[in-house]
Amino acid sequence: MSSKKSTKRGKYEIFILNDNLHSFGEVIAALTEICGHNRLQAEQCAVITHNMGQCSVFIDKHDASIEIYEELVKTGLNCKIQKR
Repeated sequence: MSSKKSTKRGKYEIFILNDNLHSFGEVIAALTEICGHNRLQAEQCAVITHNMGQCSVFIDKHDASIEIYEELVKTGLNCKIQKR
């Protein structure tokens, strides 16, 4: 058995990044449909992203995070994912 830990263990965090391409409505729709945010959460994330440049929108295990990340990217949102 190897003593190395898998890099896929632990939690991963997805951030959306501010851009000038997407409206608040588009960001809110993506966050509610893909991340499961309620309307208020999605609105708050959109405002934080606009004002701060980025916002954490999803935290989970590797496989779930990759799936959500890929869905967000398909909508055209600028995102990044990192291990916590």
